[in-house]
Amino acid sequence: MKKILFSIFYCSILFGNEAQIALEYAILEEMFNNLNSCSNNNFQSCDKISKMPQIIHNNEAKEYINKRCNEKNMAACYTISTITNDFNTKYNSLRLACQNQFELACTYLVSQFENNSNKALKILKQQCDDEKNMNSCIITALYYKGFLDKENALKYSKLACDNNFYNSCLIQSELLISMNEKQKSYNILENTCYKNYEPACFEAANINFKNGNFKISKKFLEHSCMLGNELSCSKINGL
Repeated sequence: MKKILFSIFYCSILFGNEAQIALEYAILEEMFNNLNSCSNNNFQSCDKISKMPQIIHNNEAKEYINKRCNEKNMAACYTISTITNDFNTKYNSLRLACQNQFELACTYLVSQFENNSNKALKILKQQCDDEKNMNSCIITALYYKGFLDKENALKYSKLACDNNFYNSCLIQSELLISMNEKQKSYNILENTCYKNYEPACFEAANINFKNGNFKISKKFLEHSCMLGNELSCSKINGL
């Protein structure tokens, strides 16, 4: 009887582990699909990637990611670059993915490994202008922002924002504030919030709170809360 019970217990653990591993593989495949869409200029997929469970660092996940890269899944090769601390592995995985037209890898191959800022900017700008790579457009805007070239930073952040890369809309809004275009900046935040990009809602709430518009601030906090920001949820009762 004891042997039977032990066998049942052992099998339940074994099948439980297999089920967990299968679930993790399914999550990784979903992440690869989102990475492919993100690389093809789908911002919603880019946004989903940042919210994926952090399973990619366990040994089973790493083995599966390497296996899928060897099977020519370029999203998996790109993923290797995000989880390794080895310089050569990171570079080679990005280079391989970029050579196979995985545009997201091309963006980060330049921004992470080209030490000459002017040369990096030239390549990223070309990726944006000629190849319509919106991820490169955002990085181009950030380079220009770092160079204090607000006009070009605004141009490229607007380009990505207009193509529904909502994180770039926040860069555009910040630049407009620095150029004393406060109403334009606020309008962008408001419009981006109503497209359900939570950080824009939170920022719009903060601006209204600072200006004493508590009722409007609460409205944006409620939208931010609905989109999953727990800090916004906790702030609502104080208004």
